Amino acid sequence: MLLGVAAPMALGGAMIGAAFLTYVERVLVPGDVVEMDNLPAHKLIAIRGAIV
Repeated sequence: MLLGVAAPMALGGAMIGAAFLTYVERVLVPGDVVEMDNLPAHKLIAIRGAIV
């Protein structure tokens, strides 16, 4: 069991939409909280669909 903040995915460059979508689909589990800001990678329609 993880407690606190964890970084289960690290990239060697900038976060892009495809990388964030992969993270959402393969790392997050139901009940995880996702906080998004104005990062362009967060604005993809596919991201919203994968989270909801």
